[in-house]
Amino acid sequence: AGETTYAQTFLASLVHWRSRPDVSIEFAERALEGIDSLVAPELPATFLSPAILRTIALMSRGRAHLFVGDFPQAQQSLEEALRSEGAGYSVLRIGALGALALVHAWCGRTREASDFAAEAQALARERGQQDHPATAEAHLATALVALTKGRLDRAEAALRVGARLAST
Repeated sequence: AGETTYAQTFLASLVHWRSRPDVSIEFAERALEGIDSLVAPELPATFLSPAILRTIALMSRGRAHLFVGDFPQAQQSLEEALRSEGAGYSVLRIGALGALALVHAWCGRTREASDFAAEAQALARERGQQDHPATAEAHLATALVALTKGRLDRAEAALRVGARLAST
């Protein structure tokens, strides 16, 4: 059961590299169904607790919903990820905040997008993780907000950083 759930979570997390986000949604749903029955020794890697797997599955489902344009479901999943126990791991929290910032940016909610992106970037700086790929979405959300406000220089700079980090 642990290996299956681990594999489903991993397959859901491939949402950024898959042309069919609906497949990631399906795997995330399957993983979330199986996680509750797990205990840590069942998992193939001891650092992946059920709490961490849940957070990853929720984030992956949220990102997949974002990619298919289902913004309410994306927001719901990402907010649930942020409330989950695994969101105490800074890289996951930074990624969830950035993805949520993107949801708000795409929906034209620039204040919320800016707030979530700033929180993600501040946490990354605090933890010395400002160059971690998990910060990419926060930078991309910052670029969208700046573009919306006509701040082309800021949008270009944030886009360059976000694209660089996303490609690492």
